[in-house]
Amino acid sequence: MGWDIDYLKRKYLTYSAWFLIGVIFFRFVPSSKFGRPIGRVWTANISNHFFKIPRPARLTIGWLMVLGLIFGGAFGFPENQESNYRDRGSKHHRAIQWHIICIGLFFQQAIGMFSAIGYSTLSSSKVLKTRAGYDLFNWIITLAKDFLSQSQTATAFFLNDYIVAQKFFLLTTLPAIMFFIAFVQLCYFLGVIQWFLKKFAWFFQRVFTISGCEAISVTATPFVGQAESACLIKPYVKDMTNAELHALLTAGFSTVSGSTMLSYISLGVNPVHIVTSAIMSIPSAISISNMRMPEVETPLFANKVVVDRGDLEYTDRGNWILAFSNGAKLGIYIAGLILTNILCVLGLLYAFDGFLTWIGRSFSIHDPTPLTLELILEYVFYPISWLMGTPKADILKVSKLMGIKVIANEFVAYKEYQAMQASDDPFTRRGGTIAEFSLCSFGNIASVGIQIGVMAALAPTKRKEVSSLVTSALCCGIISTCQTAAIAGLLS
Repeated sequence: MGWDIDYLKRKYLTYSAWFLIGVIFFRFVPSSKFGRPIGRVWTANISNHFFKIPRPARLTIGWLMVLGLIFGGAFGFPENQESNYRDRGSKHHRAIQWHIICIGLFFQQAIGMFSAIGYSTLSSSKVLKTRAGYDLFNWIITLAKDFLSQSQTATAFFLNDYIVAQKFFLLTTLPAIMFFIAFVQLCYFLGVIQWFLKKFAWFFQRVFTISGCEAISVTATPFVGQAESACLIKPYVKDMTNAELHALLTAGFSTVSGSTMLSYISLGVNPVHIVTSAIMSIPSAISISNMRMPEVETPLFANKVVVDRGDLEYTDRGNWILAFSNGAKLGIYIAGLILTNILCVLGLLYAFDGFLTWIGRSFSIHDPTPLTLELILEYVFYPISWLMGTPKADILKVSKLMGIKVIANEFVAYKEYQAMQASDDPFTRRGGTIAEFSLCSFGNIASVGIQIGVMAALAPTKRKEVSSLVTSALCCGIISTCQTAAIAGLLS
């Protein structure tokens, strides 16, 4: 049957079929018949000779193999009209605006020093002499958190305080999103958002040379959240360029929101690190997104600061009650899309995890460490953890936490981090700082569902563009958070 598959038109069906045949073969054929003889040959001819080589030489060979795999994956595939070698890292490498990269890195480093990374009651570090930046940003974030928490009081009206206090996603995040969207629609009716958009456009055009829509949504992300920040520019999302959309998505994946910070702090995570990381990742997200997806179109607010209603629904003014009611209706629609997308994305993820576990058992990879995406990412993130400057004793632990964050979420990762801290082998001070910073973002699979759901509701005509950009934005957001963690390790 396997040889007949070669006649199929699509070669990937052949590879898939042979892969499944191999899985079935190794699942039901005893490993002693094939695995042990192969293992003896491998040990006698390769393994024994390899470990006779001095350790520095073995490490050199290992790194050469890794680099060969990386460059082979990047340049080993043939070029085509849509993807050539120069575009493997950036969509339009000639359009990169390098001054944005420099300004973003400058602001990220400056915010890190201004926000008192090294200042902590839990640490004796004297790297920084002030916490004025932390106090300022913490005041803004606390204001946003307290405002969004009013939705929890309203939720308790329908249920009770005990159920709301359990912090279920369905009863905390979604009501906050619905309430915030209704409030934003009211602000649009009153002209408040338009005023802020105009001011942000003026400032960022002169500093970062990015558009006003991109500026106000990206900079608002650490205060209100990835879903709510897009709602701030709801009438203009349909007119955003691919580069602007990519920057908006990247910012959402690179930081957290003021409404979720309290839950991390309640676990015992250093509040200085949470607040500082959330702010530092924004200029980094702007820079990295510009490198990956430079602007090649003309944004709506590129060369002029003119802000209007931007949507036909605002031509009939009505009154503020009608505007708030319409916002509540939109909030229900967006919350429903978010819930559905998260459910489907996580369901697919867990199904794939189950398939990997089944394959792992065929190769005797089972409890207590079954083969899962989390286990795979633990080793994928190992070199990234090393590059962030993590102390040697903490490299594998940090990479494991990063894998948990991507597959589950940052809250689960922080809980695991606290368990590691309470164990007999806690993090070093610098390793703990890097771990806390590297986990402080919404860069996970579930957030992909949130972003797609929100953008599809705000701009149905942009669904195709968002679905094609979201994976790239997720990777850029994770890189942005890792860059923030590296700077935090440098300053701690």
